[in-house]
Amino acid sequence: MPSMLANIVGLALLLNIHGAFAAGPSPVLLGTAGNFAILAKTGVSTVPDSVVGGNVGVSPATISSVTGFSLVQDVSTQFWTSTQVNGRVMGATDGLPTPGLLTVAVLDMQTAFTDAMNRPAPDFIELKAGLIGGSILTPGLYKWTTGVSISTDISIAGGPADTWIFQISGTLEQAANVHITLVGGALSQNIVWVVGNTVTVGANGVFEGNILAQTDVVIGTSAIDHGCIYAQTDVALEKATVLCEGGIITPPPTSSPASSSIPPTSTPASSSIPPSSPPVTSSVPPTSAPPSSTPPVTITSTPTSSSAKTTYSRRTSTKPYGPYGPYYY
Repeated sequence: MPSMLANIVGLALLLNIHGAFAAGPSPVLLGTAGNFAILAKTGVSTVPDSVVGGNVGVSPATISSVTGFSLVQDVSTQFWTSTQVNGRVMGATDGLPTPGLLTVAVLDMQTAFTDAMNRPAPDFIELKAGLIGGSILTPGLYKWTTGVSISTDISIAGGPADTWIFQISGTLEQAANVHITLVGGALSQNIVWVVGNTVTVGANGVFEGNILAQTDVVIGTSAIDHGCIYAQTDVALEKATVLCEGGIITPPPTSSPASSSIPPTSTPASSSIPPSSPPVTSSVPPTSAPPSSTPPVTITSTPTSSSAKTTYSRRTSTKPYGPYGPYYY
């Protein structure tokens, strides 16, 4: 442990010196999939109560495949709300224009997966034969042709403009009580785990980065995922927390004026819970500071084109939140 701490301190010093130079592969663009904290093709389930900081979407599955959230339909019929979701929940047969938005988002998710999984010329190949517990992972493109296991705490060390892509052909398993720690200003939005099979985060774990999974994702009891989850089958939450402060590229459908599902803005209220790392694939710093969610999130967005996500940074929020989460501007 002392040697690992010494290595982290040394890396932090180097990052302070060379922080102006971004390292790692070019970002993975999520497109309109970046509107969602969780996006899946076949379903999303929760063992109550979970917390999701962002929108939830399923397509081509219908809203009936979203279970455990005690959903309430908005009067517009375009989306649903849940006390467990700080955003909107949408299915493929909701009112227009939701079906079309979801179809495009799923296509963007698949494009992002293909891009990330097929990036050439990795910087690291078969690191530790996939047994990466105890590692300090610097910026770069990593590739494993089998599975990856995280049995003990790891650190991801780099600056706020640096990027990481982890290509994993098999499964990704993080053991219970294991934490991923960000060092030197690294941001979870600039970390992508692209996995050809199941992703499992064990109970009480802390995970950092966006997940692009070809099959399913399971987040265990009391685990926290600082990042977005994109699954080409289903996502299961077991009293878990998913914090994804995704920017609005193409805004999800809005309700009619009579709807009260998305509360109006009010005077700021500060959050007493510490913030989480935000997900994105761009490295451009934020210029404004939007809302906080519960648990702690701060969402800082800078609008960008429809082909790329925005970068977000951690900070203590003073923006208001309501019964369904943060107010989106």
